[in-house]
Amino acid sequence: MTIVYPSKTIQAITEFLFIEQSVEELKPSDLVLVLGNDFIDGTAKEICGLHQAGIIAPHAKIILSGATGTLNAGQRSECDSLYDSATGNFHMPPELFIKERQATNAYQNFLYSKQIIQELGGFGRFTKILCIGKAFLLRRASMYATKLEYPSAKMQYFGTVDSVGRNIGKNTWWKSDAAIERVLAEIKRIGEYGLQGDLSIF
Repeated sequence: MTIVYPSKTIQAITEFLFIEQSVEELKPSDLVLVLGNDFIDGTAKEICGLHQAGIIAPHAKIILSGATGTLNAGQRSECDSLYDSATGNFHMPPELFIKERQATNAYQNFLYSKQIIQELGGFGRFTKILCIGKAFLLRRASMYATKLEYPSAKMQYFGTVDSVGRNIGKNTWWKSDAAIERVLAEIKRIGEYGLQGDLSIF
């Protein structure tokens, strides 16, 4: 079904930033990279649902990446919090998870996770790689992945939305000032980081 957006500008921004695929579009993935964030239980719930649906393969490697970021500096690492929620609240098998505790931003999520992937045998060992993160951040995430030479043909993206928070989803982001402000700030970041050479636009 084609989504009808309120204006051409909103449609253009939505189609640029929100690149996540639907569950129906995703193929089973044997490697998963979860970008650390402050939406802990919601992200863990999505991971569990994708695992139960077979989108995350039964014996996949799931890298939980994230130390602490700007919003939770000095607090418990995001990867530890995600692990505890996934295994404790949603009863996922602990052996599925690998914790990456160094990353403090999205670029480092991919950088340090790549080191783990290389230790696991490299990208060639895996058929599909699923990246899970906040929906409005996935365009930039995909540009970091390209910059760091993740295999684009194997990459898939699934977005999470904190509907009780700022509710920044592809069908909702223009409905509140807080969400609009964050989306426009994300576009600004992409421009700034692109000019600095931190992102790949190809």
